[in-house]
Parts: sequence; structure tokens; C-alpha cells
Amino acid sequence: MVVYKVIIQIEKKIEKEWLKWMYDVHIPEIMDLKIFYKSRLFSIIKIKEEEFSSYCIEYYCQSENQYNIYKEKYSKDLQIKHLEKFKGKFNGKRLILSLKNEFAS
Repeated sequence: MVVYKVIIQIEKKIEKEWLKWMYDVHIPEIMDLKIFYKSRLFSIIKIKEEEFSSYCIEYYCQSENQYNIYKEKYSKDLQIKHLEKFKGKFNGKRLILSLKNEFAS
């Protein structure tokens, strides 16, 4: 399993607009590609108040090859849409994780 993780800090003044766009447009558009079988959106809990709210979006796929298809064919256009809509109002970083082991109790 591979997890594509996106961490976003978004200005609080546009947080509601951004969340609505993520729920209604961006995440469904990515999931409609049928590359990822699951996605999850987390808010990152912070101890002190800041001018940005932080979120983590995880997209799950079966293999690195599937992720590479997303990266090569789709990611650039989707990232440009996000950048054009919220330019200068967010910071982001991306991680690609490969599951090595899972523990449960």
C-alpha cells in the first residue's frame, strides 16, 4: 500500500471556502480517477492559535506504480487548479509513504 499525503496550511479567513472546495470539487475529482481507493481528510490539532489552519489529506492506492500513473498523468493539472484558486493563501508539502508493516491490537 502507498499513501500520498498532502499537508496544507490554509489562511483561516478562507478556511471554510477551501474546505467546501476540497469536499465538493478537488477530492472528488482525484477519487474519480479510480487510482486511489480511499482518501481521508484530517485537521491537524494545534496547541496555540495561529493565522493558519492545518490539514492533512491522505490518498491510498495499492502500489507505487499506481501512484506514478497519478503523478505522471494527473497531478500537475490538479495542483495547478488548487494553486490558481488559492494562490498566496496556503503552504503545502507532499509525502509518499510505502507501508512496511501494520500493527494492531
